[in-house]
Amino acid sequence: MAVLALAALFLAACAPSDPPPRSPFGEDDATSAATTGTPRPLPTFPATAAPTADGQPSDGGAATPPPADAQAEEARRERVVGEAISRMAEWTGVPETEIRPAQDTVAEPVEEVAWPSACLGVVSPTVTCAEVQTPGYRIALELSLDRDRPQFVHASRTGAYRWWGEFEATREVETVDLQGGVVTFTSVVPPDSPGADDIVGRRHRVLPGTDLAVPLADLEPGDRVRFASGYPLPGDDAGALTWLVRMQ
Repeated sequence: MAVLALAALFLAACAPSDPPPRSPFGEDDATSAATTGTPRPLPTFPATAAPTADGQPSDGGAATPPPADAQAEEARRERVVGEAISRMAEWTGVPETEIRPAQDTVAEPVEEVAWPSACLGVVSPTVTCAEVQTPGYRIALELSLDRDRPQFVHASRTGAYRWWGEFEATREVETVDLQGGVVTFTSVVPPDSPGADDIVGRRHRVLPGTDLAVPLADLEPGDRVRFASGYPLPGDDAGALTWLVRMQ
């Protein structure tokens, strides 16, 4: 019996023990780490990009869209410019394809303005305007790529448009060319100042958009008039009359 008991104890000691738990990194990685001391690589995950101050993700993703009110204002400005170009084409006879917002002569081709009256800043002696502040825009346009001599349109937010002449003066009529539609005014430069220049100019052309308070055929030499005029159109040397009235 003693011999059998010793044999049983010997067999139990020599029997294989339970296998160790398997490494979650795989059998090869566990063996390598245990035998060489090389650290196991840690699992990686995609990083979440932090947004910048302006809402643009730092990884170059899509920008945060502008607020709805900013989008609406931009769309309104585009409509105003498009309508101003259409009106200027009607007023001057220049094709719409040759008219665009001014590029270099003004800081902003479209300015938001609070006009002091319903006349939108275009006031002639024969027009009465409601004295009410009128929000709108001032649009500078180039005709036929003439960057040095822009034309200006004043607009309201409700859809009114006026052609604004940059030069305004009171003069006497010298001649009237009915066929060419040109009115020549007497010079205001003193005879003893031959080098002086009248910035308003003497010759001014009536165009489809000119607001005439008196028919051109009724103007006579010696008539005293008040008028506003813009720069000459491309290829012309006469100012572009925007409005004209005869003084009493």
